[in-house]
Amino acid sequence: PGDALVGKWEMQDALGIKGITVKLTVEAAHEGTCVPLRGYLDYVGKRDEYSITVKELSDGKLQVKYSNEKAAIPFSHDGTYDGATDVLTEDLGGFHQNAVLTFARVKRSE
Repeated sequence: PGDALVGKWEMQDALGIKGITVKLTVEAAHEGTCVPLRGYLDYVGKRDEYSITVKELSDGKLQVKYSNEKAAIPFSHDGTYDGATDVLTEDLGGFHQNAVLTFARVKRSE
């Protein structure tokens, strides 16, 4: 089910700050392995690397877990993916004043 997340995602004016864009690139898991999806979050000149796992919910939704084991203090955030609206979220929780990043898929130019 995680294949639905593969691609490029973006949130403009992130966390209510005009001009701040947060980009998330999700790469497919390696076929035939138990390796989770990989994600790269780019924001204000920084890059975080996530391992991303998913669990199927109902109505075409997925529960998403973003884990950053490479941070000085490893952390994880929960989120959701709604297949009907093609919207991906990351709940930053208390880490950033109970903020939620809401990503739209970046459409490929034809």
